[in-house]
Amino acid sequence: RSAARRAERQGLASITDDALEAAIPDARTAIRRKTVEGLIEHQRVLYDVIADAGEIEPGELYEKYERRVAEPKTNRTLRNYLTKMVHYDLIEAVGKRRGRTYRLVDEDDEDDENGE
Repeated sequence: RSAARRAERQGLASITDDALEAAIPDARTAIRRKTVEGLIEHQRVLYDVIADAGEIEPGELYEKYERRVAEPKTNRTLRNYLTKMVHYDLIEAVGKRRGRTYRLVDEDDEDDENGE
């Protein structure tokens, strides 16, 4: 959609490869925004805690989450939420077990991984 709008603004009859390439960052941002907007309340609280912290260990994340909600979910449920957010590519889990930290996925890193 973004590429089509861009081509239309430029008066192009069709969508060029250049228009597609230029639209990728906007499309990624739109997808990320929609995904974040679709998070349920407790997932969103976890996401916001991670965003505020930059990078955070699970114990501290759970403590801050529990302070922000009236009826906190169990640690197991929170781990499931975090796993889903990793799968959605909103956050990343760095390290293993006790050494693990969570942080938001940096959109610039995504571009680098895709060779852009």
